[in-house]
Amino acid sequence: MAAAAGALLPGDGIVIAGKLYSGVALTLDTCLLPHESAHCSPSRVHGLSARTEERLRNRMCEMIQSAGILLRLPQVAMATAQILFHRFFYCKSFVRHCAETVAMACLQLASKIEEEPRRVRDVLNVFQHLKDAAGDRRRGPMLLDDGYVSRKSDVIKAERRVLKELGFCVHVKHPHKVFLSRNWCRFMMGIWVWLRSANVWSTFFLSAFHFQTLRRVAPPVTNIHGHPGPPRSLIFGLCLIWSLNLIYSIPAFIFSKNGDKNSTEVSPTLS
Repeated sequence: MAAAAGALLPGDGIVIAGKLYSGVALTLDTCLLPHESAHCSPSRVHGLSARTEERLRNRMCEMIQSAGILLRLPQVAMATAQILFHRFFYCKSFVRHCAETVAMACLQLASKIEEEPRRVRDVLNVFQHLKDAAGDRRRGPMLLDDGYVSRKSDVIKAERRVLKELGFCVHVKHPHKVFLSRNWCRFMMGIWVWLRSANVWSTFFLSAFHFQTLRRVAPPVTNIHGHPGPPRSLIFGLCLIWSLNLIYSIPAFIFSKNGDKNSTEVSPTLS
């Protein structure tokens, strides 16, 4: 190793404690958490029960999700923040670090990673609003006093600590990113509204189809030789209704495309 270190060229990497570090390799063996680490986290070592740790993780991930919606962040940024939060607390303990401060730092860091940066003041105000709403308290934005300066400093330090513990390897490859992209959300929302609006009319025409089937199976005495199969007018009407409902769902698609990034859940009201 010493000989190799002496023959290093610029850009080959650096030697730390006798080991050569020249890059980051992300494979299935390195990106997945080992089974023993998942069941023996630092929090467990410090005496925190598995149930309490799970509740802390779930609670903080819910706060990250709610805060991201209020900050109008894309869903990918919120998922990235939650993954960074889990990664950090598989390296550090909940007993030694404030979970809420780390959650704010992860959300702030994820907004930068996904190129949707938000101010630290906005992140602090949103988390404070969520805490006040949970306790049925009504307060305005945080005052620019010593308490605010201290909390802001804690979030900035926590963000640096997360970067340090993760070795600045904050790249996240979401397996479901194709479904988290805005274009796919808009497309699936348009399909959902189309199917929702067509459901009533298709049910009506299916009822008419069953009625015609019963008439064909048990025709009256004056019409023994009935026409086989459903009438063509019924099939034509069913296709026409589905086509008209497809046109009807276009405004929902336009609304979700031109609305805010987190307003696509409002488009079901069009149905």
